Amino acid sequence: MKRSFWILMAFLILMSSGTCTRPPLEEDAMVQVLGIYPAVEEGEFVIPAIKSVYDARNYNYSDTLLFIRTDSEAGILRAPGKPLAYRPNINNLYRLPNGNFLFSGNISDDSYSYYNTLREISPEGLDIRQQNFPDRISSVCPANDGNMFYFGYELRDTLPNAFLYMKKNLAGDTLWTRSLDVGARYHNIESGTPTADNGCIALGNIWTQDRSNDMFAVRITADGDTLWTGRYGGDRVDYLRHALELPDASSLLMGTIALYDSSNFDWSLSYGEQVYLVRVSSGGQKIWTLPVGKTLRESSNSLIRHSGGNYILAGNRDESYAYLFDEPVAWVAAISPDAELLWMREFDSRISNGILELPSGEILFLSSVVSGTYYYDYLHYFYITKISSSGTVVWDRTLTP
Repeated sequence: MKRSFWILMAFLILMSSGTCTRPPLEEDAMVQVLGIYPAVEEGEFVIPAIKSVYDARNYNYSDTLLFIRTDSEAGILRAPGKPLAYRPNINNLYRLPNGNFLFSGNISDDSYSYYNTLREISPEGLDIRQQNFPDRISSVCPANDGNMFYFGYELRDTLPNAFLYMKKNLAGDTLWTRSLDVGARYHNIESGTPTADNGCIALGNIWTQDRSNDMFAVRITADGDTLWTGRYGGDRVDYLRHALELPDASSLLMGTIALYDSSNFDWSLSYGEQVYLVRVSSGGQKIWTLPVGKTLRESSNSLIRHSGGNYILAGNRDESYAYLFDEPVAWVAAISPDAELLWMREFDSRISNGILELPSGEILFLSSVVSGTYYYDYLHYFYITKISSSGTVVWDRTLTP
């Protein structure tokens, strides 16, 4: 009897020890995908992603930057990876004309230059270059000629500060520097979109008297001339994140606009944000505007122009009560050139990550799977969904890198 008792106790201790020291399972991994882009090889695509595995023994994460190579049927061909020394926080990701990827944000292997770093990495996971932001620079945008735009502010003896922008080549040499008096004590450029003339559209927001922050866009040529500046939005905090240069030299801008709905009986849901489209002329004048979404819990993610002429955009919605118990919904929609919503497809418990048009005219829609109430936790797999140009879901498949 005593011998059986001690055998049982030894077995339980062994099992308990094994449980405490086991390595993290693959199911413990979290995968955050960052977009989908065409590869050099025809019929293949590259999906940059961050794969994080939690080590319960050391109470930390190990993060790897993956470049998942897939085909048009959502089959993973390979996934070269690059381990990261510190936990990343990526603000912007751009595909460069040479096929490499430019990451902006906290993505450095040097703890002394961890914040506001630019890092160029090839689709095979090879480091090409890394540099810190210059002083008073907040964001960048690559030009189609291989050079780089930098956006920030110029200090003045008296407020307001000026909008500072410059262009540098890949060697880091400054090609020119310009400043623009925008007449506001606060402005912030968060991103940019390259234009066909090797210029760009700088995107962000700007403080406006009695209106809080408006959407703010600046059209800049390759030589630094300012073609136009534009302020758009309502009377609350609005901002721009995405833009398309259209064939007729007009532009489509997308961001979010803050709204208040006094007719909502639930005060906790009477204010929030909605995705907002603004089409502007070649001179920056507003042609039309369109709010997109069903609630005041909308955010924008991606914007492309379809070969058929319509605009395809992706975004996210939080179905919530008083900002609690959020249930995320990813959506993709089509808008006509005349500002008509043609269709919208929704996917519960997901976050939109990117859209891409196939040569067939069908659309690949990328989305992450999330859980959590106050903070989103990404699961170890994600989805690629093929959607027809008319909005029909062709297939919806999971990938586990």
